[in-house]
Amino acid sequence: MTVFMLVLNLILNILASVFIKIGMRGASGEVGGAVLHMLRTWQIYAAVACFGGGFVTYSLLLARMHLSVVYPLMMGSIAAGLSFVAVFCFGETFSLVKGVGLVLVVAGVWCLTR
Repeated sequence: MTVFMLVLNLILNILASVFIKIGMRGASGEVGGAVLHMLRTWQIYAAVACFGGGFVTYSLLLARMHLSVVYPLMMGSIAAGLSFVAVFCFGETFSLVKGVGLVLVVAGVWCLTR
């Protein structure tokens, strides 16, 4: 059950960021206009729902696991997952430096969870 919650939390957080990215397309650069755009965009509401689900699964994970394990595991996994989503869904570039950074993140998470 814990592995399921870890994966679900990862998916929900990645989806939330994707929904925000899509939902903010066409938003004005001004704060007021951007906020109004957010209020009219269903993807922003979907992102909030995903973040809410992520909060619930994160809370349940913290009830079962150590904070010093859960937090770096989730943050590193989310960063790595979003890097792949950014490249494959949004056409963002992936460089050698980013690849090295991802390897370092994964290595750091591995060290912190031991």
